Amino acid sequence: MFSRFGQAAAVLPRPVYSVLKCLCVASMVFLLAYTAIRYTNGDGRIAAIWPVNAVLIVLVLRHHRVQWPRLLLAMTVGLVAANTVIGDDFLRAIYLSAANTLEVLIVSAAMKYRKRIKLISLMGIVTLVVAALVACIASTALATIGLYTSSHVISFGTAAMWFAADFLGIMLVVPVLWSLTDPSVKHITGTSRLQTFIEYAIVCGITLFVFAQTKYPFLFLVPPALVLLSFSGGVKGAAGGLLAVTAISIPFTFADSGPIGLMSADLATRVLTLQVFLAANSVLALSVGAAAADRRRIFLQMERSRERLRAKNIQQKEMISKAQLAERMAGLGHWALDAKTQQVSWSPEVYAIHGVTDENFNPAYDDAVSFYIPEDREMVSSMVANGIENAEGWEFHATLKRRSDGALRQVHSIADCITDENGEVVRVIGVFRDVTDEQKLLQALSESEAQYRVLADHSTDIIVRFGLDGVITYASPSCKVLGITPEQAIGMRTVDFAIQEDRDYAEDITTELFEKGRQELTARREVRVRNAEGQIIWLEGSPRVINGPDGTPEAVISTFRDVTDRKEREKALAEARIEAEKAGHAKTEFLSHMSHEIRTPLNGILGFAQLLSQTDMDDQQRVYLDKTVSAGRMLREIVNDILDFSKISAGKLVLDQTSVNLKSLIGEVVGIVDAGREDKTASISYDVPDLSIKSDDVRLKQILTNLVGNAAKFTRQGSIQVKARKENALLVIEVTDTGEGIAAKQLEKVFESFQQADNSTTRRFGGTGLGLSISRSLARQLDGDLVLESELGVGTTARLTLPFVEGDRLETETDVAEAGGKTAALKILAVDDVEMNLELLEFGLTKAGHEVVTSNCAEQAIDLLVQEGDFDLVLMDIQMPEMDGVTATRMIRVLPQPVCDTPIIALSANVLPEDVSRYLEAGMSAHFAKPVDLEELDGFIRKTMKKHSAACPASAPEEAAKDPYAELAERYRVYLSGVAMEFLEIMEKDDQEETLQEVYRIAHSIAGAAGSFGFDDVSEAAFALEAAAKKLIGTGQYSEEFISEVKNFMQTTEKAAA
Repeated sequence: MFSRFGQAAAVLPRPVYSVLKCLCVASMVFLLAYTAIRYTNGDGRIAAIWPVNAVLIVLVLRHHRVQWPRLLLAMTVGLVAANTVIGDDFLRAIYLSAANTLEVLIVSAAMKYRKRIKLISLMGIVTLVVAALVACIASTALATIGLYTSSHVISFGTAAMWFAADFLGIMLVVPVLWSLTDPSVKHITGTSRLQTFIEYAIVCGITLFVFAQTKYPFLFLVPPALVLLSFSGGVKGAAGGLLAVTAISIPFTFADSGPIGLMSADLATRVLTLQVFLAANSVLALSVGAAAADRRRIFLQMERSRERLRAKNIQQKEMISKAQLAERMAGLGHWALDAKTQQVSWSPEVYAIHGVTDENFNPAYDDAVSFYIPEDREMVSSMVANGIENAEGWEFHATLKRRSDGALRQVHSIADCITDENGEVVRVIGVFRDVTDEQKLLQALSESEAQYRVLADHSTDIIVRFGLDGVITYASPSCKVLGITPEQAIGMRTVDFAIQEDRDYAEDITTELFEKGRQELTARREVRVRNAEGQIIWLEGSPRVINGPDGTPEAVISTFRDVTDRKEREKALAEARIEAEKAGHAKTEFLSHMSHEIRTPLNGILGFAQLLSQTDMDDQQRVYLDKTVSAGRMLREIVNDILDFSKISAGKLVLDQTSVNLKSLIGEVVGIVDAGREDKTASISYDVPDLSIKSDDVRLKQILTNLVGNAAKFTRQGSIQVKARKENALLVIEVTDTGEGIAAKQLEKVFESFQQADNSTTRRFGGTGLGLSISRSLARQLDGDLVLESELGVGTTARLTLPFVEGDRLETETDVAEAGGKTAALKILAVDDVEMNLELLEFGLTKAGHEVVTSNCAEQAIDLLVQEGDFDLVLMDIQMPEMDGVTATRMIRVLPQPVCDTPIIALSANVLPEDVSRYLEAGMSAHFAKPVDLEELDGFIRKTMKKHSAACPASAPEEAAKDPYAELAERYRVYLSGVAMEFLEIMEKDDQEETLQEVYRIAHSIAGAAGSFGFDDVSEAAFALEAAAKKLIGTGQYSEEFISEVKNFMQTTEKAAA
């Protein structure tokens, strides 16, 4: 009921809620009062039991005192209405209502006076009984006055009945309602529901038995049953039992049944007797119930206290264990000293420090002092005595002898005194710690610091420490090399010592240490500074970042070492390397130039000798010619050997792995060697399986030619055999001869450069002594090896081993013949600035069945290609005036089809790998080295045309351009559009000497060609750039004039190509 008022208050306005609440209370009081008067008063005016005030008391106690006036007014209104309806006049109704309101107010005020209302307790019941007595007396007096003033006959019996009815109502109803309206209260009964039910049944049964009969005065049987119920059920049980007894006794009494009905008195007397009986039972039952509830509450509190005590005990044990663990971990113990008894108590850790246990040692003060060494014992005793006398604590470091092992331990002790009210010391407490290991560590650190200090003071390296801001906080004495003292260095920044040119770099590397978290231990941090004499020296820093507790950098310790000597050596080494590279480049240029200069005349000698051999000659002339050819070929081999040796030494040898038919290749080698021999008294044979392998056919043929050639050279009688076989993953080729043989001690010597087994060999057979050296180097370049086995007078076996890698299937001889037939008659354009070379090519290739057209300059050759357009092949010389072969090739490749697809073979005495690569990158199809062997050249042409036919199948010819020269000029303009980008790439090279030569070459080729296509400005700029570059070649340094000419040339070409 009370909770519903709270729910209504949450949704209604306060004035509306207050009015509604008062109306509800007034209505409830009216109904309760009317019912109590109507059905419990018998034939009199006063009710036998008055529960209305009890309900009102609980209602008032459940509200705040501020609301009491409104509630009491509403109660009064309800009571007045009920009395008026029953038949009382208005004045009597006012008096009677005021008496009830006064009763409610007195009991409520008495209960509210206590800070916390505990009705379900003995004190609460006592308070309720006393308050009820006072309130009922006051109420009875006021009601008596009201009845008297209204001309009602007043008797003692009437007053007593009023008092008993009100008191009985309060004692019966208030405890029950209070318990029912307070669900938060936990009533402790200590009984089960079944037991409670049985006890209620006993009370009801006995009451029925007593009041249902009319013979015996058994009223004394009811109190024992109520006491039993009250003892087990508490106040709530007592109140419930009283209600049951009241509900049963009143009807039977009014019906003249029960012990009270045996009285020979009127109804009012019997009702008063019943009220006294119920009031006595109420006081008895409620008192017993309250006492029982308090007893059970005390027992529960005691059990809870025991639980708390047990929890506290466990917690205390846990804290003691934690403290002991902390003592063990920290090596810290505690102790206490009784100032009067001199008895000492130690914690377990103190026992452990002394090397004893609490089982075999009971410490007293003198015993404790005896552990200290004699030198410290007097100091400890004196300090303790003075501390106790002056009530002051103390602290000391001393050395004691541990009893368990006799070890000396250093301890630290701190003590404080506890005094009584008179200031006398009664107890001393302290802590005790073994600091032996700590002292050793501090001593080691001190010694280490001293050592490092000595190293830092005497080190030639500068040691500094600086913070995040770069400010130095420590500097070693070595900083004097910079002309400052350590004291002067502190407060300066490390970057302040760097010269102006290196200061930004010093700032950057310092920032990297802190902000970017970069600490590369291998990185060099070198800056230039000025020393005390003002000279610039190099310092190399080796920093180490020092992190704080949170892992972030907070300082740097760095050493700076004078590396000036090393930098000078590095500079000298770099200069020497540049000079060596220049020398190597000069060597390469020399070899290339000499190769070209030797091969060019040799080309004519051998070529025309071949042509001459095809004419009619007498025997003497043929002998002379053969000797000429032999000398020329020997010279060619010498040049080739020197170039190969140079390439291998420089590491510039390039291998080309292709599929090779081993049997065909060895057969070709044997045929070449056999054809070149003058004395054929020793037979040459070969036994080779038909295998296809992956290898560099040119280099493999070169190795085998050297081996078979050497065997033929040194074998006068007997035989030469070439065998090949596959052994596991290796290919083994053996060349065995029955020649003179080589002594064992000379076998390895023959592989040395420019060496042969005997100097007389060179005189007898000639040669450079590079053949076997080059052959072994080539074999190892092919991931194989070459070894010799020889015996004097028996012969020699050369064994070549290579990795066996199976190659692709190669064409048969029939296929080659058919392919050769298809390319038997070609229209060839030969381009060379040397007339002799053109004549040689024309005569030799014409005899081979080809049609040859010659041109002595690149511009004329391009014109012929554009005009005729039906050439099958171009043989292009490289080094020509005006326009070189590389430039001419690039221009041909931008012509319309099919001219741009014409195969171009470079004929050049330049055979270095970088030269050949440059020719192929320019668009040439292949390269054939001078001097030219016409038969080999014819075979090479057929092979090249075969590859070209496979790569470019025949297609329908395109319609010829209406203006070929305009088309050619447009193509050249497109070529010029890429020249500027090509120059940018060339100028980015580190080697300026190489750049100068490359610029000279390109400018030379463009200078002669650009004017032919109408680009006169480009031609003039190219001539100027060529002259500027030519003047600088050999210096390896650019000049301002050269840079200016490069810019002018690039701008001119870009303008022409736009």
